[in-house]
Amino acid sequence: MLTDRAHADRMSKQWGIDADDVLLIALNSCGMRSTLEASRLRFRLRLDTHPDEQLYMILSLGRRDSPFELVGNDIHLNGSRIATVDAAEDDDAVLGYWRNGRKVLTLNSNARSQCTGCVFCPNTLEESSDPRLSALDDLDSYFAAITDDFSLGDMSGVEKVTVCTGCFQHERLAVEHLRQVRSAMSHQNCDGAIHFLSSVITTDSGVQAIADLGPFHLTLTAECFTRRGIILKESKARL
Repeated sequence: MLTDRAHADRMSKQWGIDADDVLLIALNSCGMRSTLEASRLRFRLRLDTHPDEQLYMILSLGRRDSPFELVGNDIHLNGSRIATVDAAEDDDAVLGYWRNGRKVLTLNSNARSQCTGCVFCPNTLEESSDPRLSALDDLDSYFAAITDDFSLGDMSGVEKVTVCTGCFQHERLAVEHLRQVRSAMSHQNCDGAIHFLSSVITTDSGVQAIADLGPFHLTLTAECFTRRGIILKESKARL
């Protein structure tokens, strides 16, 4: 664990990694101690070394062994301030949000409570923060609502729809859901790519089924390299 900024500077020289990146990697890895009741927090962050550069982060809280602590609007590393935050809010799951000037839409479109989970995952599974878009009619209604809210007319300007959820227990269910997403996109004149973040697509036929729907981008994450059968849910562990 990092002890202070000087420690980050030493690691920067040792490994050839920018000291600010060392800080941010450590912050992501360790989370923060905080008196807030939320288990996860999303916020805008400005490092003291680059106060004019704004980052957007989501971190787990309540990490009693973390060297980082949220004190008011300041982040401290073992008592010394390294960054300030604003626009902090509880990171409950939202159905969707825009990126890249509304050219990319991120969806949490499947119920999070269906996920069997991994040991390290800090996500809470409360009913109040569990989006439940799964049916085609729901997706159609949601896409229509967000285009209306932002006066877009349709989604023809959307280049990518990212389906960001690990809540599919079987490949078949994921393929069917992405088929529904593609259909709803087509109803909004969107022929952009589907970007799927998941470990559940593991067969050639599964990849082909999604690719046949249109432009497709699959992202897999490793999470860990040892004791995978103990730490990860089965669909990830078998990769």
